[in-house]
Amino acid sequence: LVRQYEVIVTTEESDASQLYIKTVLPVSGWIRKSCIDDGTLVEVTKDTYGQLVGDDSGNALSGCFDRCIRNSKCCKGISTSIRKHPVYVMAGYLILQFLAEVVIFADLLSDIAVAVTLSAAKENWLFMLTCVFMLAPYYIAWAAAFGYLQKRAMESTANNEFGDDTQGRTNATDASDFADVKTKSEANIVEVNDGDDSKSVAKKKKGSSPDKKIQIGVILFAIAPIGVCFLVLLDVYLLFEDFIVKPIVLCCTKRILREESHAEKGYKKLRRVSEVVAETICQTVLQIFILMAHGRGDLDEGVEIKWVYLSLVTSCIVLVLWGIVLSIEARGYGLHFYEYVTVVLQGSFNFVPYLPAIERGKRHRVNWTDFRFDSHSVGLVSKALISPECALEEIKLSAYSLRKLTRHECKFLGQMLADSPKDSVKVVFSRSRQEIEDLFNKFDTDRSRTFDYEEFLQLCTALRQNDDGVVSAKDVAEIFSILADKYNKEVYLTDLLWKINRSVQRLPVVDYDSPVMYALKARDQKLLTFMIAAKVCDDVTWEYYTTTLVTTNRHEDALMMAEEKGIPIVVELISGHNLPAHDFDDPNNPEKGTSDPYASVSVADKVKRTETIHKNLNPVWRQPLLFIIPPEDIPEKMDGGLGDMGGMSRKRSQKNRNEPHGGDRLRRRTSHGGHHHQRHGGGAQKGIVGGTSGRLEINFKIYDYDETDDDFFMGSYKHKIRWMLEDLQKHQNGTNQPQVMSHDLTNREKAGSFKFRIYTGTLQYYIKWARNKNNQVSGGKK
Repeated sequence: LVRQYEVIVTTEESDASQLYIKTVLPVSGWIRKSCIDDGTLVEVTKDTYGQLVGDDSGNALSGCFDRCIRNSKCCKGISTSIRKHPVYVMAGYLILQFLAEVVIFADLLSDIAVAVTLSAAKENWLFMLTCVFMLAPYYIAWAAAFGYLQKRAMESTANNEFGDDTQGRTNATDASDFADVKTKSEANIVEVNDGDDSKSVAKKKKGSSPDKKIQIGVILFAIAPIGVCFLVLLDVYLLFEDFIVKPIVLCCTKRILREESHAEKGYKKLRRVSEVVAETICQTVLQIFILMAHGRGDLDEGVEIKWVYLSLVTSCIVLVLWGIVLSIEARGYGLHFYEYVTVVLQGSFNFVPYLPAIERGKRHRVNWTDFRFDSHSVGLVSKALISPECALEEIKLSAYSLRKLTRHECKFLGQMLADSPKDSVKVVFSRSRQEIEDLFNKFDTDRSRTFDYEEFLQLCTALRQNDDGVVSAKDVAEIFSILADKYNKEVYLTDLLWKINRSVQRLPVVDYDSPVMYALKARDQKLLTFMIAAKVCDDVTWEYYTTTLVTTNRHEDALMMAEEKGIPIVVELISGHNLPAHDFDDPNNPEKGTSDPYASVSVADKVKRTETIHKNLNPVWRQPLLFIIPPEDIPEKMDGGLGDMGGMSRKRSQKNRNEPHGGDRLRRRTSHGGHHHQRHGGGAQKGIVGGTSGRLEINFKIYDYDETDDDFFMGSYKHKIRWMLEDLQKHQNGTNQPQVMSHDLTNREKAGSFKFRIYTGTLQYYIKWARNKNNQVSGGKK
């Protein structure tokens, strides 16, 4: 249903009175049936799109080719089938690739025939050059593949030295690193459960040598003839798979057999480029020279010139064919032909799409939703971002893009994008090809392999529900006009995949409105780490999410949101009671006085305040305030069984803090800034975190807000929490709601009281993890 363009999704369920029907989106609730009868809510149909945007078919392209396809029933049927089934596009690609490989194979056979006839005619130097040019592409590929295998051997060495499950390169010393990083000492420690006891047992280290299989493979591959023979066999296998196995699987299951790896794609790029540069061009020049020498009569009469003509023709066809393919690829990456060829020859296995264009300042926006980063490509991207000519403004990524990276690599990539030397790069989080296909199949209710406006609206509404947003039918209509066929008013799957995966601009609803929310719901730690490092959300949104995670006991996610900032705790001010009056409308009647109270809370050197409640001596705030405790401010020694938190940096500055003295008189303080966002600073004692007193101190102060004069101090209370497990659990035990505490305000008589609670669950979670980690390290050393 649509109400002023806002979409509401209902079910057929009614209440007992039959007056209301149940809604499911954007929120679960009830609406009156009479709203549909009187036209307040309008049911969405296939005609709704035309009512929202009008008839835009006149804007459609009407070229000769379009008219030919639309007017020909056969061509229209073929075009529609291809647009409905992306698998047909893949099949067509395989057919074209097969034809290209047939031409290349014919060229290879003709070159062999030329070499045989030259050898028979005793033209040894021409025979030698022909053989060298035939093998040149394989030697280029062999050199690149050897470098790739060496890199894999180095990665194997690192895994054996630090443990296979090592996710980073450095020890974790902050809240963001605790979940996936192990130090060198503890990388080989396992837990052995013996009854109720947990013991740490050190495994024998594998050493710093690479895996034996990889080591033997690198040694054998280093012998050039063996390496070249292996690549020839690899080409034979890939041809067999591409033109026999894959088509059979495609026809039977309408699914691709497997996804090509990054290295395989790089190898094929390198083979194409080396085929043109090192073999085809050279063979063409050599064959022209042979024909010229034959015309002058300088060649032996035993040379069969027909093979040379055939080889020249096939070489020219291959040169034109691959020249067109490489030019199209180069243009797609924003490069000239010679630039693209140079980049691929320099390192095809590590080729990142659009990256050379980014380094040269030729690309401002890129779409990497279907590119999967690895550790080396992250380094290449960071290098491109610091290029003097880099002008990158926006990138599109998906969860698939970061799947192969560790959390440390995700954090590094995000920080590089956020701290780009020129301007911070905006990150748009989109959906991968597989996600789009799955969503299409799920919401294609009539199984027509197309989306009409009604189905597309259902899809967008469900997607926006995951992002906690409201859907506008007009916004969806605008997106639908971009993605849909102008004449049929339907979205085809092939068109959808092509347009979304090629778009560099953000598409509302289709792309994620709140990627951080998506990462939290999906519990994708790597994605969340990247989003925080890339500063996808602003400080206000970050604080809201972190506070929500702490108060809902999602401690691990809360620590990830806090990243290297520290450990979050939340202090919730609930209410005040019987606060002293300061504002009197009638000075002769002090019983009718009132105040505009707000509470100020300080933990360590951070001070935050609640909203101001006007003219109320019993204010109800119910406002949670987030504070971040740096890890170095937590004591090394913990009482009450929390353990030793050694191994962290301990750089405390011992400052002398002067406690304010009590008294009955009201004390003034200067008002800073606005009505709702006043921040306190200086002049008062801050909470001591991890001091010599061995306690966490939280200072509460309540003031009366005055718009024209200074704010008046009404009373305070200092809350102390010892660094003991029983004290922390006294405030919040496990996943239970924290205990509500009530205390009187000090510093004057009849200052009233207030209620609050403190969420210490995330802090306990962090400390317990650190204790276990320290015990494991100690056990490993023993």
